[in-house]
Amino acid sequence: LTGTTDRLGRLLLPQRHRLPGGGQGTGLSLHRPSIFRGALFLALAIILVMATSTADHSAATGINDKAGHILAFVLLGLLAQQAYPESRDSWKLYGWLLAYGLGIELIQYFLPYRSFSLLDLAADAAGLFIAFALMLTLRQATRAR
Repeated sequence: LTGTTDRLGRLLLPQRHRLPGGGQGTGLSLHRPSIFRGALFLALAIILVMATSTADHSAATGINDKAGHILAFVLLGLLAQQAYPESRDSWKLYGWLLAYGLGIELIQYFLPYRSFSLLDLAADAAGLFIAFALMLTLRQATRAR
């Protein structure tokens, strides 16, 4: 597991590297915030469409509804961290994502084929907590090396 964590950390987290001319800079291996921003906004759009459609996605994917919420918000949390690496206040990123989850629940309240659920919102928060814990673990693993 440590090897996997190290590889993920090298892929996702800041590393020092030499710039042409001998200077030093910071960057991320394979990291381009604009790519992650595009992926984040695409994921937000796809999740919104899925959450407001009449289809039962849990039956189609075989994933439990709450597990789907958790997985979706783990993905959103990780994408947000990579899309905005300069953000020192991760809690603000996660706050906006939780507000997005609440917004979806409010939209679903007004749809005749959907319903508002505090349990869904709790699953969203759990997914964001897991994403935050993963990022902290990866950062600590890469600093320890």
